Order: sequence, then structure tokens, then C-alpha cells
Amino acid sequence: MVRFIPYLKYLLKSKHKYGFGIHSPYLFHLQTVIVEEELPYYCYFNIERVRKQCAESSEKLEDGSSSLGEFTKGKSHKAKYDQLTFRLANYFSPNKMLLLGDDSGFTTAYLASHHKKTSLKVSSLVTKQQKEILGRNRWSRFSNVEFLPDGNYKKVLNENTDCDLLYIADSEIIEDCIDDLSRWLAGNSKDAMVIVREPYKTEQSENQWKKLITQNIADASLDFFHLGVLIKKSELTKSNLIVKY
Repeated sequence: MVRFIPYLKYLLKSKHKYGFGIHSPYLFHLQTVIVEEELPYYCYFNIERVRKQCAESSEKLEDGSSSLGEFTKGKSHKAKYDQLTFRLANYFSPNKMLLLGDDSGFTTAYLASHHKKTSLKVSSLVTKQQKEILGRNRWSRFSNVEFLPDGNYKKVLNENTDCDLLYIADSEIIEDCIDDLSRWLAGNSKDAMVIVREPYKTEQSENQWKKLITQNIADASLDFFHLGVLIKKSELTKSNLIVKY
């Protein structure tokens, strides 16, 4: 359930539709060409077809923990934000990606579809279910996805400092790993991007998200309410944008 007061503040403060008020050429292009892109990309149809099939299914998962439909609805993000995540990754062109947290497998599928030669490591507590979901996407083998055996997010984050795109599927991870995340971003010598799902999910996650923004370890932040993005890029001057989406 969306928290009403933070969402109302977002609606009142959000702007920059069509790039209005954005002075950075990089961020202007990102907003007008990538964020606001409405044409479908090559992977949308197949992933969303499988998502619909899974969401409507009463079939039990292989581990018997829940039905396929319950798991899909409980762990999935909205399609428009998964597709935005795909476009951001496609534009940013990372060399290595890391996903932390429990995801239904569809965000994983979108990230993995960005480029078959870009590796994606996934650390979560529901890897069996994620593998089952990915297995239903029969048009793609997702050979670039590696599921890590350890769900210790702090350990995984500190062992994968060479990744330049980090996706956090559960914003509560920020609260547990705020110092490790700050060190990961500050110590990354390359351009880097952090994408956070539902940063306003709880009051605690909202506070930690705002703390990340104010620490000045990222050169720009984009707040879409249901998705938060931090960008570290040398050519950028400090910008914190609340974007209507």
C-alpha cells in the first residue's frame, strides 16, 4: 500500500516532465529520451506475457511454499518501473550488475535482457523461485545470470565492488546496509548507478534513501517515488531531481 503523505508530497514537488528545468545535457537526454520513451523495446512483450500467465496461475511452486500467482503478485514490481529499469540499464551500459533482495524474477529478466554479455549477479532469499520464473521465459536462457548462494547482503556488496550497476529490490536493505552501500558507491572509481525499488515503502527506508541523497556520494539522484536512482558520473554537477512519472 502506498503511503499517502509521502506520495502527496511527491505529487506536489515532482516536475521536469519533458526535461523542463533540467540543465545538465546528460540528465536532459536521460529524461526526454530514456525515461519518457513510450515505444516498446524488443523484450517487453515476451516478459509481460509470462508475467500475466504467472500472475493468473494457481499452480504451486516447485518448493510448495505458495502458488505461482501469489508469488508473482507479492514479489513483482509494476511493469512500467521494470521497463524503466531496463531502459536505464540499456542507456547506462554497465559492465557488471548486481541485484540484492527478493524479486519475482521479472526485474531480473529485464536487467538480464539489457545485454547478454553483461553479467548479472543475484543475491536473494528466494533464488529457487526466481530460477523457476526465469525458466518459464523459454525464449531466453539468461546465461548471463548468476545466483549467489549467500543471502548476506552486506557480504555480497563488499565482495562485488567491481559492479557498476546495483539494483536493490527491497528498500529495507538500505537500512541494514547503509554504511556498506555508501562505501560501495564512494569507493567505486568508475561511473556507477544504484536503483532502489520503493524507497518510500516505510518511514525508515524513506529516511535512509534521503540520507543517501544528502551524503554527496552520488552526483545526481532521480526520484520517481516508486523508484529511486543514484548516478555517479564525473561530468555531472550535483543534481537532485524529483521527476513526474
